[in-house]
Amino acid sequence: MRLFVLALLLVTQAAWAQQARVPVRAGDHPGFGRVVFDWPTPPAYRVEQEGDRVIVRFPPGALALEGLRRMPRNLLAMQAVEGGVALTLAPGARLRHFRNGAKVAFDVLDADAPARAGVGPNRRAGSAQGDAARTAPPPARPAAPEPAAAILQPPAAPTAAPAVQDPPAAVIAPAAGELSVALARPSPPPAPASPMVVEAPAPPTPVAPPRPAPTTSLQLPFPAEAGAAMLRRGDTWLIAFDAAAEVGMDAPLRAGARLQPIPGGALITLDAAAEWAGAWHLARNAEGRWSLSPGDPPPGTPHIQASAGGDGTLVFPANGARRVLSLQDPVSGLPLLVGTQPAGGGLVAGSRDLVDVRLLDTRLGVGVLARSDSVVLRAGTDRFVLGANGAQRLALGGTPAPSPPDAEGTSRSFDFPAGNAAQLAVRLRAQQAGLAQAPPLARGGLRLAAAETLMALGQPQEAQAMVQLAQQEDPVIAALPQASWLAAAAALAADRMDEAEALLGTPVSTETALWRGLLQARQGNAATAADALAAGRAILLGYPEALLRRLLPPAAEALAVARPDIAERLLADTVMAGLDLARAVLDEGQGRAEQALAGYDRLARSRDRRSRAEAMRRAVELRLARGETDPRAAARALEQTLLAWRDEGAEFSTRSRIAALRAQGGDARGALALLRETAALFPDREAALAPATQRAFLDALRQESPLAAVALHDSQPELMPQGAEGIAALALLAERLAALDLPDRATALLRDAMRRAPAGPSRAALGARLAALQLAERQDAAAAATLVASAAPDLDEALRTERAALAARAEGRSESFAVLGAAGDEALAEFLADRRDFAGAAAALGRHLDRRLQGQSAPLEPGILRAIVRHAALLALAGDNAGLGRIRTARSALLFGSVAAAPFQLLTTDPLRGLADLPRFHTELELFRAMPSRLESLRVAQAITR
Repeated sequence: MRLFVLALLLVTQAAWAQQARVPVRAGDHPGFGRVVFDWPTPPAYRVEQEGDRVIVRFPPGALALEGLRRMPRNLLAMQAVEGGVALTLAPGARLRHFRNGAKVAFDVLDADAPARAGVGPNRRAGSAQGDAARTAPPPARPAAPEPAAAILQPPAAPTAAPAVQDPPAAVIAPAAGELSVALARPSPPPAPASPMVVEAPAPPTPVAPPRPAPTTSLQLPFPAEAGAAMLRRGDTWLIAFDAAAEVGMDAPLRAGARLQPIPGGALITLDAAAEWAGAWHLARNAEGRWSLSPGDPPPGTPHIQASAGGDGTLVFPANGARRVLSLQDPVSGLPLLVGTQPAGGGLVAGSRDLVDVRLLDTRLGVGVLARSDSVVLRAGTDRFVLGANGAQRLALGGTPAPSPPDAEGTSRSFDFPAGNAAQLAVRLRAQQAGLAQAPPLARGGLRLAAAETLMALGQPQEAQAMVQLAQQEDPVIAALPQASWLAAAAALAADRMDEAEALLGTPVSTETALWRGLLQARQGNAATAADALAAGRAILLGYPEALLRRLLPPAAEALAVARPDIAERLLADTVMAGLDLARAVLDEGQGRAEQALAGYDRLARSRDRRSRAEAMRRAVELRLARGETDPRAAARALEQTLLAWRDEGAEFSTRSRIAALRAQGGDARGALALLRETAALFPDREAALAPATQRAFLDALRQESPLAAVALHDSQPELMPQGAEGIAALALLAERLAALDLPDRATALLRDAMRRAPAGPSRAALGARLAALQLAERQDAAAAATLVASAAPDLDEALRTERAALAARAEGRSESFAVLGAAGDEALAEFLADRRDFAGAAAALGRHLDRRLQGQSAPLEPGILRAIVRHAALLALAGDNAGLGRIRTARSALLFGSVAAAPFQLLTTDPLRGLADLPRFHTELELFRAMPSRLESLRVAQAITR
C-alpha cells in the first residue's frame, strides 16, 4: 500500500511539474511581432519598463523559453529573470499587451506603426498594484545615444560601470542575419523609478542613420582568455569567439554588425559589402582585450600550413589551438568548422580544395568547409587535426595545390569537389545513400550537392538531370537562382547549347560570369567572352580535371583570339591535352603563319572531331588570306568540315562562309542553293540570311543564261528585292529575253513586276522599260497605256525625261518631241531613224553629240563612242558626204586608239573612184571582216544606269 501511495505521489508531482512549464510562442505580423505565453489558467502579471528593457512579472512557474526557434523582428532578446522574463525591444519599438483567456500576449509594434492603446481588447489588470498604477505617467526615455568607436564598448573605468546582474538563466537571440541596428555607446542607467504598468508607449526615438566604418581599433566585449577565429565568406566577415560576450544581447550594435550566441561561444558578423568594406584583423589592445583593427594582419603573423598526417588526416600546426566551433556557411549553406586561437596565433593563406572539404583563407585560426557528414576537426595542444569520424578516412585527393594568386576577390556560386575519380565515386555513393534515407522535401540541397559531384566526375548530363529533379521535387530549390545556374552550366558542359541559354542572364558572381563567357566562347563570340574568361580563369583552373578537360580548350581558344597576352601565360603554365588548337590559334594571331598551318594540319589528322573540324576551317581561311588558294577551292575545302563536327553555331557560320566564297568565286547559283538549304535547317535564323540570299539571287540572275534566269525568277519570285536594285535586275532580265527574240516573255515579266510594284518611282521605272519594249514591237497604243498606268509624281529628272520621250514616240509625231527641248534630241534621232528619215536623225543626233563632246578628251565613255559611230552611219545612210568629212576631221582624234576608231574610219572614208583605190579597198575588206568582233566590245549586256 505504501508503495502504491508513493508511486501515485511521484506521478502527481511529475504531472504538476509538466503542467507548470508554460509554452512560449512567437511570430511576425504586419506592423508588429507577437510573443504569447500559453498559461493553463489566467495568470496575474505585471509589466515594468525601463527604456527599451521591459520586465514582465509572472506567478511562479517555469517558462519554456527554449521552445523559441527565432525571435520576432523587433524583439532583440528575451531572457528569464527572477520572477518573470526580461524583453529587450528594438530602438523605437513600442509594447502593447493583453490577455485572451488563459493566454497572455505581448505585441512589439514597429517604430513606424501608428500609436494605439497599450492594452489589447481583452485587457484586464493582473494585480492590484497594476490597477493603481494605470494613471501614472510613463517613465522618461533615455536620451539619444552618442556615437562611439567600439562595436560593443563597456565603460572605461570599473568604478563607473553599472552593477552587472547575474548571468541569465536562458538567452534567446535571433539567428544570423536577423539583427542589424545602429551601434552606439550604451546609455547610462536611468534614475531608479518605482515599477509601473505600461499603458501606452512613449513616442519613438529617431534612429540615427548608419555611419561609415571606423578607421580606429574597435574594442570587443569578450574576456581576454577567450580564443577567436576570423575569416571572410562572400560579403560577410565572420568573427567567432569560444566564450560568451560580457554584455547582454540588449547592447546596441553598429550598422552592418550582428552579434549572436552560438553553441560554445558567440559570433559577430560584419557586412563587408558596404559598412565594413576593406581589410580587418583581430588583435589585442593595451589592456589585453580583443579588438578589431583595420588593415591586414601584421607581417610577423605566422602562417598555418596543412600537411598530411599519414592516416587520412590533415594536421594544422597551430600556436595555442583552443576549441572548434560549428557554424553555417553564409555562402553555400554547408557546415563550417572553425578552430579558435589566442592572440598571436596564425592564419591560413591560400584556400585548398579537397574531395570532402575546402580549406579556407583566414585572418586568425583555421576554417574548414565540410562537404561530407563524417568530417571532424579536433583541437589539440599545438595543432588542429582534420579527419573523418569512426573508421572512415578523409579523402584528401593527393597533395592539395593552393589557389592561384589572382583568385583573390573572386566570388563563387558552385562547389565542385576536387579529387580523383575513385574518391569522387565514393563521395557520390554516400550522397546517393543519404538521398535514399532523406525525406522527400529535404532532398533538394542533397541533390544539388550530388550534382556538383557529378560535374566534378565529368558527367554533366547526369548532373543536369539531378538538378532538374531537385527543382521538380522542391519548390524552394526551384526558386533558387543557384539551381538554375547549375543546371545551365551542366547543359553547357554536356554540349546542349539550347538548354544553356540561361547562362546569358545577368551574372550573380565571378563564377557565373565565367560560365557566361564559356557559353559565348562556344557560340563563337570570342571578343564578348574574353573579359569574363580573363577575370575567372583562376576559378576555371581550380576545377576538377574531368570538368576542366571539357571547359579549358574552348576558353583558351577564345582567349587566344581576343586576349593573346593572357592566353600565352595560360598555355605556358598549363600542361593538359587538348590545347594544341589554342596554341595554333595563338601562333596565327602572333604572325607565325607557317607554324600555325603546321599545327592545323596535325590536328586535321587527329581523332578529336571538334579540334579536327576547327583546325580545318582555320587552315582554309589562313591559306586563302595568304593567296595559296582561290575562293572556289576554299569553299570545297570548307564543305568537308560540315560533317566533321556537328555543332549548331559552327555549322551555321561555316555554311554562311561557304556561300560567300561560292559567290565570290562566280558560283552564285550554288551560293543561293546553299543559303536556301541553310534557311530550312535553321528557320530561326532565316531573317539573318535574307540579305545574303537576295544578293546571291541577283548575282545568279546576271550569271545564268536568259532562259535559266527566267526559270529561277519564276520559281523564287519572293527573293526579288524591292526598290532600284530589283528594278535593275528585272530590266536586265527583260533585255536579255528581248535579245533572244523573246519579247512576249520580256513584256510579260515586266508587266507582272509593274503590277506588284507599289505606286511611285519603282513602278514608273518599270513602266518605262515595258513601254520601250512595246514600242520596239510597234505597240504604240499599249506603250501609251503603260505610261499612263505607271505615272507618278515627283520623279527624278532623268526618269521624267525618258518617260516623256517614250510618250512622244507613242504619239507617232516628231512635233511631240518639241516639249523636251535639247534633252529630246537623242530620242528624236531614234524616232526619225526608225521612220527612215536618216537626214533628220543625223541632224538631231549631231546636235546631241555637239553638246556632249564639249570639253571632252580621249578616252571617251562607251556610250559616247557608240553614239559617234551611229552618227556616222546615219550620215552615210543619208548620203551626206560633206557631213562625213566634217565629223572625220573633228572627231578622229577623239577616237584614236579606241575600239570605235576602225568602224568610224570605215564609215567616213571617201568612196571608191577607180583602180587607184584598190589597195584602200583591200584594207576596207579586212576592216569589214574584223568589224563584228570589234563592235561586240561596244555592246553592254546590262541596264543603262540612271
